[in-house]
This record gives sequence, structure tokens and C-alpha cells, in this order.
Amino acid sequence: MTSDVRLVDQQRSADLPPDRTRLDGALLLGVVVVLVFLLPARAVVAGLGAAGRPHLLVATGLLLWWLVTRLHPGLRPRSRHPLLPLVLVYVGWLVLAWGAGYDRGLVDAEGSGSDRALIVSLAYLGIALVASEALQTREAVDRVLKMVVLGAAFSALMGWAQFWLGRDFTTYLMLPGLQPNQPLIGIAERGAGEFARVAGTAGHYIEFGVVTSMLLPLAVHYALHAPRVGAGSAGYWWG
Repeated sequence: MTSDVRLVDQQRSADLPPDRTRLDGALLLGVVVVLVFLLPARAVVAGLGAAGRPHLLVATGLLLWWLVTRLHPGLRPRSRHPLLPLVLVYVGWLVLAWGAGYDRGLVDAEGSGSDRALIVSLAYLGIALVASEALQTREAVDRVLKMVVLGAAFSALMGWAQFWLGRDFTTYLMLPGLQPNQPLIGIAERGAGEFARVAGTAGHYIEFGVVTSMLLPLAVHYALHAPRVGAGSAGYWWG
């Protein structure tokens, strides 16, 4: 099985342009992951509104980078990814829906929401397109997934502190230049007030529970295959 995976990785690598012309897509996707989990979900760049969440700005940059790689002959992959036609169809319908809304006539709130949804969708398209072409090997996929696990662990640590210590440390994660688009969710009470509801760095309590539960199997998988402490364990998680 291992030899088959390596053979597939080698075949996929042959479709990529030379190393000197490529940025590290796994690293850039890791930056997006870090911004998603390490900053409060309601933190935005001042003046940009809900679409100004730092990870969305980086994701939009990924979309622009992907477009550059398609236009430059030295950066263009030798083969077309099968995801591309589906993405073009999706973008086409998205733009048609956005234009139809404005043609009907939108109030200010509807227009703002429509513009924001379009920007967010294009940002996530940037993540999908870069991931489809940059994550060509099992090693690259593992690098990104390990960053996802580490980010979720950090968010879970914030949730632990909120539940057991009654302290919301996410207020200290508002970096200079950021501001809350809405009041930070903080700690709430459930039932008779004796049970705390916590969200870590997520935007809602339910979102926090769903995401951490969903990523728990990945965390267990990588923890079981991690080397013992002191035997390159740090390099395993960060490599």
C-alpha cells in the first residue's frame, strides 16, 4: 500500500511545474487554517465588515495567485484538474444569482449581504482551487491536516479555559488592526445557569462542538502515529 501511494505521488508530481516556479501551497493553506482557529471568529480588519475576516483576505489572495498561475505559461500545470469545470459552473450560477438579485432591486441590507456572500464564496473557491492543485501528495495533505488538528486543539484549549476557569482569553487575541464585527460571543449559561456554554475561538457554541467533534478522529489518528516525545515529535507535527 505504501509503495502504491508513493507511486501515485510521483505521478502527480510530474504534472507540476518546476519547483523554482512554485510557492508552497500547503504552507499557504496552513496560514489560512491558523487564522481560522487562532483568531476569534468575529474579528475582522477594521473598516471591511464581515468579509474582512483575516482568513478570507488570505483566501482571496490564494484565488488571485491561482489565476496568475493559470495565465503564466511557466507556472501553469501540465494537466487540467477535473475540479475546474465544476468550479466554473458553480461560479457562473453564483454570478447569475448575484446579478439577478440586483436586477430585481435590492434594499441596502440585501445588497450588502449579497455582496458579502459573493466575496466569501470566491474566497473559499480560492482555497478549493489551490488545494486541488497544490496538495498533490500524501505528505502535503498530511501537513495541512496536522495544522488543522493543531488549530482545533488551540480552540479547544480556549474552550477548556472558558468552561473550567470561567475566563475568556479570546479577548486577548484581537491583534492590532482588528476589531469585533459583532460582540465576542463569550461565555453563556445553559439551563438553570449552572452549566457554562463555551465556543473557544468559534463563532457559535454549536459550531465549536461540531468542529471539535468532527476533527477528533483526525487528532486521534495523528496522535497514534506520532513518534515518542523527544524523538522528533515536534518535527512530526510541524513538518
